[in-house]
Order: sequence, then structure tokens, then C-alpha cells
Amino acid sequence: MSQRVTPDFPPSPDEISFSFGENWLDFLPTIDDNIRAAAVADLERWLGPGEIAGRSVVDVGSGSGLSSLAFREAGCATLTSIDVDPKSVEATTNLADANTTFRRGWTILNASVLDDNVVAELGQFDIVYSWGVLHHTGAMWQALGNACRLCRDGGKLWISIYQGGPRYDDHLALKRRYNAADDSAKQQMVAEMAADISGGKDSLSIRNERGMNVYHDVIDWLGGLPYEVARPSEILSYCEVKGFSPLEVMEVPEGGCSIYTFVKTSMPREEARFLYSTSASHAPTHRTTREQASAELRNSDAALNRATAALEARAAVAERRVAELEGQLNSGTHLSRALLRRLARGFSKG
Repeated sequence: MSQRVTPDFPPSPDEISFSFGENWLDFLPTIDDNIRAAAVADLERWLGPGEIAGRSVVDVGSGSGLSSLAFREAGCATLTSIDVDPKSVEATTNLADANTTFRRGWTILNASVLDDNVVAELGQFDIVYSWGVLHHTGAMWQALGNACRLCRDGGKLWISIYQGGPRYDDHLALKRRYNAADDSAKQQMVAEMAADISGGKDSLSIRNERGMNVYHDVIDWLGGLPYEVARPSEILSYCEVKGFSPLEVMEVPEGGCSIYTFVKTSMPREEARFLYSTSASHAPTHRTTREQASAELRNSDAALNRATAALEARAAVAERRVAELEGQLNSGTHLSRALLRRLARGFSKG
């Protein structure tokens, strides 16, 4: 995403002035039949057509409730939506109450995935879903571990986590500046980033494959603290230790959320091959976690080599310029005219 920000507010690491739930409540009126259909299609694309019907589902960090509603529309048997933000619980409840056909069997709770007692009381589910949530808890690995606990043997875990990379500090500083800003400055920052992403078009009308529009997505991104990231090999290794075999990974550029699906199984990690793609790729391949780690190391080495070469090129230019200046000074080209004039004036006066 764009990093162009006009206000320069000092970072406030401990101050969070943003509510995901308030943003979701504002998003609710934009949901229409097309958005609902897109949300259902996204679930079926990742879990498989017919794989949701009759299943028990937990939506960890339900936000607006759109994904929860999509699970109900796709025919899940029972659904539990939890969120730590009361406003998100309100948004999910409002959406559920507006769709009474799907309200039965749908439980909505104001609870945290970091609460071990809550996780124990919830039990286990066929599908554990948490999209863009665990990295905002302030304890991402604990949150992911508890999400793993919610999945029964043979069940599926579907998560998305912010992609790690070299711009983490810049992104974190930007989020802190946003949270430290006043309302006017926040609106300016959102408007600038939304305009950059949408190319000047209406940011409310441009939507991603999950139905989220650019405007509300930008607010969500800028305000999202706490903020942690991970590379795919880290998520894969962690989940495999917890007994999960990866099914599919879509890696996205830094600043976005990479997507992961797993099945809880006893398959040895060395044998687990998953479908790997990037958000821009058209030819998915298969990888193991070891191959993923090797690819990440190669990419990191390549990035380091590019950065080193760029620095060396800049240093070479600087060295040439210094040599040129020294040569000019030594040859007197900068001083000769002035010195001659002074000498001439001195002789004439004498």
C-alpha cells in the first residue's frame, strides 16, 4: 500500500485509538447480494464446494459478520462467532438478526481467543476460520496456538496472517502515526491511501474477492494495532508442530495477508506437500515446508544482493565525484581565475 502521508505525527506505540468494530458497523450498509455471493464463493474456493454443509464452524474474530453469514449460507450445521471488540460483536449480531433464516444455530460471543478458559469451553470444530485477526491480538503465536486447539482431528484450519518482510518497521510506524492523529488527519491519511489504491476512482465501489471495499479496507489497515507479521515458513512450521498438515498457501506481497489452509492430521511434516501460489501467479506449484524455507532464503539472499549492489553503485558514483572534485581543486580550476584577479589587482596597486 502507499506510504504517502502528509501529517507527521510522532509514533505512540501504546495508544490505540481505533476500533475495528466501528469500522465494521460503518461497512454493514454497503453489504448487498453481490457481496454476499462473493463471500460464499470465496469460502467454497478455499474449502471446496460442499465441504461446508453440515459442518461445525468457529469464526475467530468475526468482525462485520459477513464471513459468518457466508458460512451459514453455505450450509454449515452450527456456527460460533467470537470477537473481543464489543462493536464487532454488535455488527455481527446486527447482521445475524437481519437474516433470521440463518439465525438458528448461530452463537455470537464477546470473547478473546487469548482466553484459555474460553477456548476450552468452546470445544472443537470441523472448521476453524480466522481471517486477518490473530496478528492483531498482541500475542499472535498464542492466538494461533489457541486457534489450533479449537480444531478437531480431521478438521480444517483456515487463517490469514500479515506477510513478513523488510518494511515492517515502516508499516508499524505508519499505523502508530494514524492512531496518534486527530480525526481530520486520519481522514486525510485514509483519503490519500484510498486514492492511491483505487486510482482516483470511488473507493467504496472497488472491492476485493471477499467483498471488502477499498475505503473500509484502508481504515482497517491503517488502524490495525497491535500489528505482527510472519513469513509462510514460520506459520507452516508452527502449525505442523501442532499436528497440522498444510493444504494450500497463497503468499502475497508485504503489507497484505497471506492465506493458509491446513488439515489436522498425523502425517509426518516431511511428507506434507501443499499447493503454493502467489497473488500474481497463474501456475500454482507444490512445495514442502522445507522447500518453502529454502525459497524464502533464496529470495532474501537475492534481495540482499540487490541492495548491496545498489549501495555499491551509489558508493562508486560518490567516489568518482570526490575524485573529480579533488582533481579540480588540485588543478586549480576552481581557484585559478580568482587568484589571478587578486594577484593582478595587487600588482596594479603596487
